[in-house]
Amino acid sequence: MAPTLAPEHSPEVASPPAPGRVLRRPRHLPDSRAMLGALLVAASVVGIYAAYTGPRGASAAYVVAARAIRPGDPFAAGDLTRTRVDLPPALRGRAFTDPSSLIGATALSPIEAGELVQAGQVIRKRGGARTAELSFPIEASRIGSGLRAGDRVDIVATYGTGTDAYSLVIGRHLRVLAVARARGTLGGESSAVVLTVALAQRADSLALAHATRAAELSVVRTTGATPGDDAPTTYRPAPAAPDVTP
Repeated sequence: MAPTLAPEHSPEVASPPAPGRVLRRPRHLPDSRAMLGALLVAASVVGIYAAYTGPRGASAAYVVAARAIRPGDPFAAGDLTRTRVDLPPALRGRAFTDPSSLIGATALSPIEAGELVQAGQVIRKRGGARTAELSFPIEASRIGSGLRAGDRVDIVATYGTGTDAYSLVIGRHLRVLAVARARGTLGGESSAVVLTVALAQRADSLALAHATRAAELSVVRTTGATPGDDAPTTYRPAPAAPDVTP
């Protein structure tokens, strides 16, 4: 009897998918880390867009020159205006925001129209635009205690010594602008103060400047007193009577 051969087995071949059926990989939902990363990216994009499209260059309104100003010119109301500009912090402290604070001040350097007005370009006087000012050192014991800005004073200068000495009132009812403690030669405190007064008459500045060098000064507070034009301005001691010995 002839041996019976087992039928050969060919590998199974998967049948093709039915027409119209598409195989897809199963989708997985994103985990929490992926969602957080996406939110951070979106937030950064929104922030960059807002910074780019937001308002720029308008941190505050600062004073600029409305016209070309020459050195020595006093500022008037029509010389100044304001414009909004973005300044670095280091420059903001030297700029002005109120034009009225500069009325009567004097320009120290040329300022072109539209140029920012800075503190180093102007000088503001305490006594006003039409008054002269003079500062001089004087011993604190000669001004009285409690003297301060706003007081009124007479300034008396005494020339000479002994029987030849005489005194002159070289400033009458002057307004005190500042009283500051003077510094010593080594940086310590001095017994002198620096007194700043306003002078209504330009001629008074010559007499007072000369007296600060050549005379001994005394300050008489006249705050609240009525100025008297008929008061004496010069004092000379009466000569001593000759000593007659019988």
